[in-house]
Amino acid sequence: MSMNSWGEKFTCSNSDHLQQVVLEDRYLARNPYLAAPPVRRSIATDGPQAEVYRTSPVEAWRVIRTRLRANKIVPGVVEGGGRPAGYFTGATGVTLFRGDGWPEAYQGMAIVGDVGSNLIHRKQLVDNGIVYQGVRVDENSGFVSSSDIWFRPVQYANAPDGSLYVADMYREVIEHPKSLPEMIKKLSGLSSTELVGLLNHPNSWQRETAARLIYERQDVTAAPALIDLLEKDVTAEAKLLALYALEGLNQLTPTQLLATMDDKHPRVRQHAVRLSESHLTASKSLRAKLQQLATDTDRKVRFQVAFSAGYLPTQEKAAVLTQIAKSDADDRDFRAAIQSSLATGAGEFLAQYLQQPPESDALLNDVTRQIGKQQRQDDIAVLVALLPQLRTQQPKRFTSIVKQLNASPGSPLAQQLAKATSGGSQMVIAEMIRDAHQTSLNEKATTEDRIRAIEVLRFADFDADLFDELLQPTQPLSIQTAALQAMQRTNSPEVAKLLLDRWPSLGPGLRTQAAQVLTSRSAWAGQLIDAIAGKRIASSDVNLTQLASLKSILNDEQSGKLADILKGQTNSDRAKIVSDYRAALSLNGNVERGQAVFTKHCTACHQYQGQGHPIGPNLAAMKNRGAEAILVNVLQPNAEVNPQYMNYLCLTTDGRNISGIITNETSTAITLVQGDNKTETILRIDIDQLRSTGTSLMPEGLEKVIDHQAMADLLAFLTQSE
Repeated sequence: MSMNSWGEKFTCSNSDHLQQVVLEDRYLARNPYLAAPPVRRSIATDGPQAEVYRTSPVEAWRVIRTRLRANKIVPGVVEGGGRPAGYFTGATGVTLFRGDGWPEAYQGMAIVGDVGSNLIHRKQLVDNGIVYQGVRVDENSGFVSSSDIWFRPVQYANAPDGSLYVADMYREVIEHPKSLPEMIKKLSGLSSTELVGLLNHPNSWQRETAARLIYERQDVTAAPALIDLLEKDVTAEAKLLALYALEGLNQLTPTQLLATMDDKHPRVRQHAVRLSESHLTASKSLRAKLQQLATDTDRKVRFQVAFSAGYLPTQEKAAVLTQIAKSDADDRDFRAAIQSSLATGAGEFLAQYLQQPPESDALLNDVTRQIGKQQRQDDIAVLVALLPQLRTQQPKRFTSIVKQLNASPGSPLAQQLAKATSGGSQMVIAEMIRDAHQTSLNEKATTEDRIRAIEVLRFADFDADLFDELLQPTQPLSIQTAALQAMQRTNSPEVAKLLLDRWPSLGPGLRTQAAQVLTSRSAWAGQLIDAIAGKRIASSDVNLTQLASLKSILNDEQSGKLADILKGQTNSDRAKIVSDYRAALSLNGNVERGQAVFTKHCTACHQYQGQGHPIGPNLAAMKNRGAEAILVNVLQPNAEVNPQYMNYLCLTTDGRNISGIITNETSTAITLVQGDNKTETILRIDIDQLRSTGTSLMPEGLEKVIDHQAMADLLAFLTQSE
């Protein structure tokens, strides 16, 4: 990991060569009801596994290993579409150059090596407000490359003389301490006051080494010189280091913080805000200054204020966050920062935020959901006081808030609302449900209004007759889809009966969604298994791999029936199926027909030529591996599963089963993605169990719906189309 001069963090991993750490976990962890966006982001504009241009010969062992992996002879992940080299496979040592020995144009460049390709790569960082972009500098070449395959640039460091050190694993012996440059030793011999002077050095190594020595010595006699440095006309980098040095010596006071919160440089203001957090309770002046900085012209200053406001008293916190929300609530990272500060005081924030109705409901919905789950009496009391006015002045927003509260009749929250309003909330919710019932069936209403109404119906007792009407083939597809989504949020046993009765009239796409609903609760999954065993539903209509993943949570009788279904309907000898389908390799495939096969069976999880969803592996890269490799992967998806595409099963505390690939994890939540790019974020406090199924998200058994000729057509589309 490396930091720039402003403390922003950058890192890399083997096949993702440039990433930025956008959010701090210590802030997110304050609020367990926050479903935050990814903490770490891939920021290279040419993709995480970008092309590299080595000048060394590709090692023979690398070529052989790739061939063996591609042909499933040995285990291992096949990357780059089966190419042995030419892309990042061993990104390491990302370092931001901050020395003074190179031209100014190099300042802040990200330097990263690919040890497997014997080269060093560089990226120009472009500041887009909160998240940077890494733009390739050298087209069709590397910054540094060697024809020597022993050249392994594993790490870099800004050097004392302003240049860049490169650590090459070619060296076999670690240097003896006596070989360290003399200038390194001289710094340790300087007085603490002399070290303070070096904080303004143009070379980052010099100033940061001085800062480290000041901290290690814990010499408080350096404090006057540090305070004096803050008052001088020095670089912003020097002021930052002086602030943190004072904090490290426990000598930082509100006086220095107030002065630097007014500094002309935004990065100084930003870090002064960060360092003020432990002083806010005791300093009224700092709290007032934080309120002012909520309207700072710099986005990163406001971003930090949103995090630091979490340490303010409730009323003041709500005022600061409301001000920031007015300007920045359209940004998901700002929304995460704001909500991270609302572990307490969410109701008061909502009251102030709604005084001037926001244009977007995104933040409003996030905070309301939190209030509904957290159920703090003070938050609920504030919200109850707001509901009557919202109902008359902003009816759509009122409906949205009640939906996000998840206050279904009879729930603990509904009872609290009823008690706080002397029964008034019950009347409001009941009327909302009646209106939703009428609107959902009103064919003259707009589709958008009908879908919103259907979303409300999940808060009422399940009405089988109503949902039966919404699932009629004459209803628009979007209405039927909305009905299925609402049904998944209930726990009524009538849901399974209705879906199984309506199964013959559901189209292929809706059957897939209906199967997801039925497998989302163990009781419903049991009824689905009974229907398949009783031949009411064809096994080919259901993803049996998904059903099999539920085996551990089914009872013994259901598990036995499922085992019989799997035994009778699937061929466990995948190698035999692959061998049989090799005949498709000699058939003439039709690209146009192959595209139709791809559209019908593959787009839910794969993207090719702009069509479909990029959940599974990149099929454009697979093209390089040839038709036979693609054939094997289609028919034997679990022979070797890249951990990136492993399917997980999550059991929630409210009894739902959710499966998918984990695409994001934070301290408070995980995000799963399923076919058709359907994502769901689950708070960790709502997780009962989480385990890997040991299988790919891609189902086995495609031979039942893709015959030999269709396979030949599909292979032609994937390998021959431009």
